[in-house]
Amino acid sequence: MSAQRILAFKTGQLLRMDQVRIGTATVNFSRQTIEGDAGSFSVEPMVLEVLRALMARPGEVVPREALIDQVWGVSFGGDERLSRAISLLRKALGEDARHNRCIETIPKRGYRLLVTPVETGAIDQAVSDTAEPPTSTAAPPKPLSRRVMAAIGALLILATVALIHSLAGAGWLGPAMQGLVPIGAGTDDASNRNSIAVLPFTDLSPTGDQGYLADGLTEEILDAIMKFPELRVVGRTSSFRYQARDIDPRRIGADLNSQFLLVGSLRKQDARLRVAAQLIEAEGGRIVWSQTFEGSIERIFEFQESIARSIASELGVAIAAKDRVLPSVTGNQEAYELFLQGRDLSRRFGRDNKRSSIRLLEQAVERDPTFALAWAWLGQTKLLMAITEEPVAARALVNQARSAVDKAKAIDPGIAMGHFLEAVLHDYDLDFAASIDAMERAYAADPNQPYLIIRRGRSYAMLGQLDKAERLIEDGLRRDPTDATGIFNLSRIKLAQGKLDEAYRLAIRSRDLGFVPATPTICMIRKLQGKDQAARECWMALPDEIVDRYRPPFNDREAWGQIGATFTDRDERSRQLVLAILQDHFGQPDPKVNNYLMDLYLRAGPPELFMGEFIEHPYSGSSSMVASMWINEPHYTNLRRHPAFPAFAERLGLVRAWEKYGWPPQCRKTGNNSPGQITFNCS
Repeated sequence: MSAQRILAFKTGQLLRMDQVRIGTATVNFSRQTIEGDAGSFSVEPMVLEVLRALMARPGEVVPREALIDQVWGVSFGGDERLSRAISLLRKALGEDARHNRCIETIPKRGYRLLVTPVETGAIDQAVSDTAEPPTSTAAPPKPLSRRVMAAIGALLILATVALIHSLAGAGWLGPAMQGLVPIGAGTDDASNRNSIAVLPFTDLSPTGDQGYLADGLTEEILDAIMKFPELRVVGRTSSFRYQARDIDPRRIGADLNSQFLLVGSLRKQDARLRVAAQLIEAEGGRIVWSQTFEGSIERIFEFQESIARSIASELGVAIAAKDRVLPSVTGNQEAYELFLQGRDLSRRFGRDNKRSSIRLLEQAVERDPTFALAWAWLGQTKLLMAITEEPVAARALVNQARSAVDKAKAIDPGIAMGHFLEAVLHDYDLDFAASIDAMERAYAADPNQPYLIIRRGRSYAMLGQLDKAERLIEDGLRRDPTDATGIFNLSRIKLAQGKLDEAYRLAIRSRDLGFVPATPTICMIRKLQGKDQAARECWMALPDEIVDRYRPPFNDREAWGQIGATFTDRDERSRQLVLAILQDHFGQPDPKVNNYLMDLYLRAGPPELFMGEFIEHPYSGSSSMVASMWINEPHYTNLRRHPAFPAFAERLGLVRAWEKYGWPPQCRKTGNNSPGQITFNCS
């Protein structure tokens, strides 16, 4: 095969180049590196997947939505992840900031790879769906190269796991981790015992359009076995990262600190359904349990129940014959499929996906008005839509979400998601006492759910209970180690505790996992570490998605520079200019409000102005601003010490929450207090 072979398609399957040259840089996919004139860079897997997607169509414009959907398949934050990935690729490829020779931005459309990739190494062909499994299962000898070992590992699993042709896997451990390992990881850790990761079932349907059904089946099984306290089940965020690229159970088990893997496939043709599942011991690839289920599509609930019950039993959980493992979500098959399609689109990027999701979820609850989980997801999707809408439309969506959540809770008072969304709505109402009450109810309803453990920790961070928040979030991350938002929240806690180096490493890790809002915190930490020049460079290099959060009041480059001078240099003239711009902005009817603008307002002006605007203009995500108040930066400290802060905290429900859940170390009661008349001060 020619060393100059150009990337191409072969029978519809993209050839998987292992090493290519793009311009003057060499990209090695297996080592996850890019080396060239700009130096040597370790590049995380998802960033390389963006490059692969561009390589598949050299010279063509690849839409942003297509890249996001192909690489992440996420909703909120997908645009930010893509922009950051493009920025990292350009840096590693040696692009000049003003002259892009390799990757061109097509405004409001997408990106184009300007250079045709040239292969310099071997091609690692993907395994096709129709490949016959090999007969040999021998393990590769140690002297073989990593790539050969990986290939033999793939053949091993194909022989023993014929139901799937690939198990996913971007695997976040590796060079991009900068020496970090998952919190609580380690094969000697007792938490590894009876631990299981449920990987996304593969859609093998002839039409290839039943991914939502395969994901739904996977998720119902995952949620069911997560209810058993005897098991440690890896959270969805981490297990669903493995998508049709990697078939090395030992590596996946090590990445996720998991002893067992549940893998499977789904094949739907007309009204017939075939589901195959296997429980694999990660360390040696041994199949512990295997079964295939066939029947009409209406039997999907029966199949889910059987798989979940079998897995729990194999792992030593005693289940009474009369007890159901999976809750009955709906008896209407059509409503269920509409729900799965709507939930899938709700998680995807873009307004159009959210609108389509709402339509499908509304149809689901029309078919079955008692479908509590569908009502809850309808509420969540409308809350997600509200984030990007103008204030009037956003308020209407929030009210509609509130109605949907109320219906979900009325149908099923124990629905964890309903109570979680109630907490989010209380945040919007600036009633943080009611918010943490609702979060406690959500946690009580599903105490093994990593997402809720992490978000519960964030609630305690909001109350200033930093040590408890730290313990909770670390527990959640042991169960779901790639929850980038959870890692970011832990970074902010370390920052508030004064542990700057730990906070910095965690913020970098969160950003590298795709949580772009971590980048301003990285700049802040650089400033607090005394690295002023690094802080300036960090600020000026923030991605467009972060810069956009400061618009419309700050539209031009000069205004952005003034923010930077206020943020990193504390320049007095810039501070006054920024304050004047913000006062004019907040004086308009229905101004745009978010954490970025509110934080800047607190930095630029006196605390009383911030407190007034914060109460005057409720917005989604305001609890993050409250959680930031415990960081020991001057503007936060001045806020806590301000004479008006006790009344402000009372208005937000913080005092009621402190009385119930404990006071933060920074605040002390003063004088003789009686119910309803509590005086205190904070440091």
